[in-house]
Amino acid sequence: MSAIRFTLAAVLAASLSAAFPPISAAQDSDQIEIAPQSVKPVQTRRIVRTAPGQSYWVDADKLSARNNPVAGDVVRVLELGQKV
Repeated sequence: MSAIRFTLAAVLAASLSAAFPPISAAQDSDQIEIAPQSVKPVQTRRIVRTAPGQSYWVDADKLSARNNPVAGDVVRVLELGQKV
């Protein structure tokens, strides 16, 4: 029985060593050559539309005006019927 186990262990070890090669030593940073690459700056275009001004009125008892749409601080509280 032990000869069969030894053979199976040897076959398994050989197959694992072929599947996972040993890790090589790390290189020093002096030995690594880095080729210069040209980096192009990202250009963004901004489209600005001007629309004619429209008036709106607050239709809630109290409306909180915030400085950021996502969890912003309340900058001002608008009352019912106030023109915006």
